Amino acid sequence: MSILESLVGFERDRIPNIAFKVMSSCFKVRDLFGSPDKLLDQFEIRDGDIVVDYGCGPGRFVRRASSMAGQSGKVYAADIHELAIEAIQG
Repeated sequence: MSILESLVGFERDRIPNIAFKVMSSCFKVRDLFGSPDKLLDQFEIRDGDIVVDYGCGPGRFVRRASSMAGQSGKVYAADIHELAIEAIQG
């Protein structure tokens, strides 16, 4: 296995833990310069909506989408990576 393959994984596999952690850190830095809320606002999620975040990663959009959908709405987050699931549940 090459160094590149060990960092980014294979086409159908989940990315390695280290790559997921780097990605999560990059999102945090990126979010300092532009809020993900602005992107999410474009979807006009309203109270009672059902939202699916497929490939949710570290959950940048899940909590905000949940507050937008309100008590009567639902947000489903799915990801192949166990660290993503831990981030959403934690």
